[in-house]
Amino acid sequence: MAAMKGQGLGRLMIPRGGRATAQDFLPKLFRKSTPERIDSTDAYTARLGVRTAKIDEDLLSRLGY
Repeated sequence: MAAMKGQGLGRLMIPRGGRATAQDFLPKLFRKSTPERIDSTDAYTARLGVRTAKIDEDLLSRLGY
């Protein structure tokens, strides 16, 4: 288990057997994609070097919290 500095706003609940994807953490990066299919332009943009995302209320609400 790992920890991060900062104020906790909640937990990310990933279903058992499921894995968190880049789409879960960086939804604004995958604007043209769906959960079933990653758009090729989104995949290319993702490979350009974006590695972090701020865990804020917007991200948590998109994940259902």
